[in-house]
Amino acid sequence: MNGTNTSTTCTSAGLPAYQIIIPVSEVFWDPPIVRGVPAIGTYSATIPPAVAATTFTVDLYLIQQAALDAEGFF
Repeated sequence: MNGTNTSTTCTSAGLPAYQIIIPVSEVFWDPPIVRGVPAIGTYSATIPPAVAATTFTVDLYLIQQAALDAEGFF
């Protein structure tokens, strides 16, 4: 739903057009700030050893359903 009662094409989980794949290294990207500027020259993200995945997927259908649930649509 987009506020107009018109159905979207985001109709089930797992649809590639409605998934965002994020590299785990981006989640842990936190370079030091030197005089207000990120020092990225030699910085590399440190991923904790317990994290085995290299990417994670955000499925927008699941977020859509949670939002609709919270609004009382389901």
